[in-house]
Amino acid sequence: IHNPLPTWKASRKPPRDPIHRGTWGSNFTSSDATDDGNEVDHSQTYDRNVPEVVKSLMLPYWKKFPGIQVRTICDLGGVTLSDFPQAIQGVCFNKLLGKCNNYNCPHSHDFSNISNGDLRMLCHIIEPGVRAAVEGYRAGQR
Repeated sequence: IHNPLPTWKASRKPPRDPIHRGTWGSNFTSSDATDDGNEVDHSQTYDRNVPEVVKSLMLPYWKKFPGIQVRTICDLGGVTLSDFPQAIQGVCFNKLLGKCNNYNCPHSHDFSNISNGDLRMLCHIIEPGVRAAVEGYRAGQR
């Protein structure tokens, strides 16, 4: 008897998770809501060692979203990564903005050599995108 599937391949797809399907990424909305319709506060899942100036900007974003989407923030703010200060190039933007989920992240998680001026400049650059994300806009909508 010939089996068309390799032995290492599963014969069935795992079931989808209906709670989280289509709620984060494609429509850029908060992925969780309580039974009474209020959004879940995701801020406890973010790192606490983020520089204070970044933390103050990102806290509303952290409360609303379970993860960082740097590209979407940039798209909403009309900026690119090349607009960021030179001192910030090469660091993990996700970690700098609150959370990196990449276990083997190739970027630097050391922010000690970034000056407060560069951090303030970064916050000034991404503030429109963060504000738009928190207000519920999507890239291309504004």
